[in-house]
Amino acid sequence: MHKIKLIIVFILFIFSSGSPVFSGKRGELKIAFLDVGQGNSQIIVTPSGYSILIDGGPKGSEPIIKKYLSRLGVTKRIDAIILSNPQIINVNGLVDIVQNYDVGFIYDPGMPFSTYVYERFLETIMTKQDQMASAKGTEEEKRLSDILAAKHHYEYFNPRAGEVLDWGPDVEAVVMGPRKLFHNTRSDPNNNSIVVKLTYGKYDFLFTGDIEEEAEISLIAQGPKIKSKIVKVPNFGAAFSSGSIFLNKVQPEFAFISVGKKNPFGYPSAGVLQRYNDQGVKIYRTDLNGTIILTTDGNSLEIQPENETPEAKILAQVYEKKTTETPVNQYVKEPKMNINAATASELVSLPGIGAFKAQMIIKYRNKHGDYKSIDDLIKVPGINKAILDKIKTKITTQ
Repeated sequence: MHKIKLIIVFILFIFSSGSPVFSGKRGELKIAFLDVGQGNSQIIVTPSGYSILIDGGPKGSEPIIKKYLSRLGVTKRIDAIILSNPQIINVNGLVDIVQNYDVGFIYDPGMPFSTYVYERFLETIMTKQDQMASAKGTEEEKRLSDILAAKHHYEYFNPRAGEVLDWGPDVEAVVMGPRKLFHNTRSDPNNNSIVVKLTYGKYDFLFTGDIEEEAEISLIAQGPKIKSKIVKVPNFGAAFSSGSIFLNKVQPEFAFISVGKKNPFGYPSAGVLQRYNDQGVKIYRTDLNGTIILTTDGNSLEIQPENETPEAKILAQVYEKKTTETPVNQYVKEPKMNINAATASELVSLPGIGAFKAQMIIKYRNKHGDYKSIDDLIKVPGINKAILDKIKTKITTQ
């Protein structure tokens, strides 16, 4: 009787605790940010051995991906592949991987995108699906018996925000975006990237693909859900991404930039590096650090870059930018924001203007033309006199 009571008390203690009780040695979660040049590719292996490959990098990335899959214990089967978006710098290396590994699930945004490489990727998936189906009940089934023993093979999905991905019992993986496909943005493929938040113990990892301003605003609307200690920097650190409001909401401690050496685009942007540096975020870059492997037991984190690189070099563009800019004169008035030209990420920096109101201001402007006066903002849904009075001195119509 006393033993039963003791067990019940122990169970109640565990379930009433605000956070998981960790005892003994936990399994390890491993994540590799691969140096595939100007492209994206990450490998995740969960404590239960579930393996995930996010993106396949540009042409020529296959040997690097296979090398690190093997190093992390993945030899024949990848449990899930995520193509964050179908651009060539993400999809090219995946064709060979799908051909040569058994794959459980394949996720991509499912947006219309017509390129030879992406179409070949989809055709390869269909071919493998047909092979699995036709093998059953034949001599081929014996040859593929090890592979066919697994439950899922080449199952293709277009996930949306809110969906939970089953990556094993120890971790939580949730799709944060896209909620729905974007249209007519600066880059629809970038903004339609699959965004996943992975949680293990005390650590959250936000894999952002190549999202830009519009997708970041959509994530901001989810509030504290996007807060993560580790972030994969969106879109190679391009100026169109990693807005200040987005970073304020994510509150990362570590940032990882997948980017090619001396790439022709000048990535990562000096402004983006500045924004991360201003928040005290520790930055790693594949162009300087090479492949970077993270290991965590949920309580502590170990980061192993292929190349140790001085912080000054990581932030070189930031320091160069600081020394070449004209010093700010504290007596010069701050320039007003032109509401007829401001982007959504700029508008949300105004007091009382969140993501929804920013989108309404732009929607009204697109429908009715430029605002003739500041007072016209009162016609925008969600803008009242109190909000208008707060922002009047900070905005202009020209």
